[in-house]
Amino acid sequence: MKYAAFLFVALLLLTNSVSAQSPVAIKYCRDLAATYRKAVTPERPADPDVSRASVNCPTSPGDVIPVIEAALKQWKVDLPPK
Repeated sequence: MKYAAFLFVALLLLTNSVSAQSPVAIKYCRDLAATYRKAVTPERPADPDVSRASVNCPTSPGDVIPVIEAALKQWKVDLPPK
């Protein structure tokens, strides 16, 4: 029984450390999202997939950053500094 409790606690700690996001990555993701929103114009409408992705900056910036970067690069918009 002690082994099961130990295993449960170890898995819980591991899960929490994996889900923690870097504050630097979150800030960069938010900066990218802000740059994207500013770049949207009537001639260059927002892509719904990018807009949906940008909402997830606080929880999964590693997944979102490449999506927003690709959209900005396609539009030839300068990326914010990392």
